[in-house]
Amino acid sequence: MPAKKIIGLDFAGDCLRMVQLSRRSGRFCVENATSVPFDLHGYQEPESRLALGVEIQKAIEQAGFDRKAAVVTDMPNANVYYSTVTTDLTREEDLRRLIRFETEDDVPIPFEDLTVDMAGYRSTQDITHCLVAAAHRSEVQSLREMFSEAGMTCVAVSTDVNAIDAIARHTKAVGKDETAVLVHIENSRLIIGLENEGCLVGARSLAHEGDLENCTGLLITELERTFRAHPLFLDVATSKVVLSASEEVIHALANAIHERFDLPVKQLDLEAAFQQSSDIALNPAYRVALGMALMQLSSSGAGPNFIATDLSEASLKKDVWRASRVCAFLVVLLVVLLGVRAFSRIHTLEEQHTRLKQAIQTVFSESLPEITRIVQPLPQMVEQVDRVRREYEILTEAVNKHASPLNVMQTISERFTTERDVTVSYMTLDRETVRITGAGGSYESVEALAADLRNASEFKDVKLDDITADGSSGRVQFRLSISRAL
Repeated sequence: MPAKKIIGLDFAGDCLRMVQLSRRSGRFCVENATSVPFDLHGYQEPESRLALGVEIQKAIEQAGFDRKAAVVTDMPNANVYYSTVTTDLTREEDLRRLIRFETEDDVPIPFEDLTVDMAGYRSTQDITHCLVAAAHRSEVQSLREMFSEAGMTCVAVSTDVNAIDAIARHTKAVGKDETAVLVHIENSRLIIGLENEGCLVGARSLAHEGDLENCTGLLITELERTFRAHPLFLDVATSKVVLSASEEVIHALANAIHERFDLPVKQLDLEAAFQQSSDIALNPAYRVALGMALMQLSSSGAGPNFIATDLSEASLKKDVWRASRVCAFLVVLLVVLLGVRAFSRIHTLEEQHTRLKQAIQTVFSESLPEITRIVQPLPQMVEQVDRVRREYEILTEAVNKHASPLNVMQTISERFTTERDVTVSYMTLDRETVRITGAGGSYESVEALAADLRNASEFKDVKLDDITADGSSGRVQFRLSISRAL
């Protein structure tokens, strides 16, 4: 079975470091490594992006790398931002949907241009702690397009901190239940990662320049800041520092760390974990590039992949766009169906109107046979009904010149105002008498009502048959008898 090969790339300052790693039957072999000068500032410009990609491809060919091998690269450390998110969500799918919104305020990237992925997460007692890595979408796309235009396949864009973390796990420098501070330092870069129980929970990546003394001072300062923010990692009984550096400086750095923090320091050793060609050394300067390739080949060392995240978000946007088109089509279809239904309803109403006109004309002819000239049945019928109603009112007024039942009811209702605080619960009316049962806010309000009713011309006599205070409701219950003026 042929070995699977990956080329790991590391944009380190003004050079590009490359490592070709293969895996066969579970064993990893470093097959090739090289470094070439590289100006990273132009990869975002379309005019220079192709030239940079061709330059990388030429360096790969000249160094004897496999051109068919896929490429894994890191983001330049100045273009990656880290944030921590704490939530009660535990499912990875839910976490991935949450972290983009939670990270928005912590990084200087507009929300619509933000690409995020989890650099590590750990769940304890229904609480999940996530280390989130964020980058600008345009930079991720520029890197992917640069390799694509040069005829290479870039399968992942990740972070240098996760690359060092992958090597530390693979070499068993950090156990699953251990707490450790990972430190990788080289000529122009300082990387610090916090590993807790098999999970990367903190990260810093800094550029630096200077001699060993300045480098040591920067490292001690950054470790002090780290331990102030995460005192757990300063516990000598459970923590240690895993150091990755060149042979020239590693002993001086280890002594400085031990003297300042009294923590055990372990050197990151790769000799037993990787096979290598006779002419290739596992130089510490190439460890980020090596870790990049290792993350892709080793499932246990998986880290963030900005390309996969960006493509999944793009795919989601396409799905949303397709769904919006389907929704638009359904809306149009619904409007058409409603329009058809409306036209059908209008047609039905027109038919009903025709039948109603015919029925009105039939009723008119049968009810008023003396009218033979029918031009507009409905208006004419309404006119005749109004005429009959007026005649009836005249006759009613002649029969009873005094108060009608309606007038009696109106007269009584006008006396029951909100200011008077009197309500009616029961009322009966016959030809001679009106009886009212109700309640008032006080004796005075009931007496005022009775007096007001006595002044009405529609009534001959008003008697207050009963008035009693109700202790349960706090109101005055009463009964009135009103004699109508006939």
